[in-house]
Amino acid sequence: MRILFATVTAGGGHLAAAAMEEAWRAARPDDTLQKIDLLTLFSPIHKKIYSDGYVQLVERAPELWGMVFAKSDNPKLLNNLKRIQRKFPSGSKQRFAKAVTQFTKGSVL
Repeated sequence: MRILFATVTAGGGHLAAAAMEEAWRAARPDDTLQKIDLLTLFSPIHKKIYSDGYVQLVERAPELWGMVFAKSDNPKLLNNLKRIQRKFPSGSKQRFAKAVTQFTKGSVL
């Protein structure tokens, strides 16, 4: 089986993904596992805004981050944000789709 772990190194989620990867390797050593940091697919400006912005927000305004995190669980709000996001296209989605395609065909990322 081929398993691709997609993570973002800003924040702590990538640490949980690393633990999952380690546990998977121990349980199924014959499987092909690979990890990709999605930040590597972002444009330099998008990467800086995302990673630096996240760190600044969490360090300096954790209550605000908590509020943003809680609001992100709202499907109506997410649909509105997606509409806004479409007005500012990014090539990262296409780069991720290409990476997944390469991985599923057996290429190393």
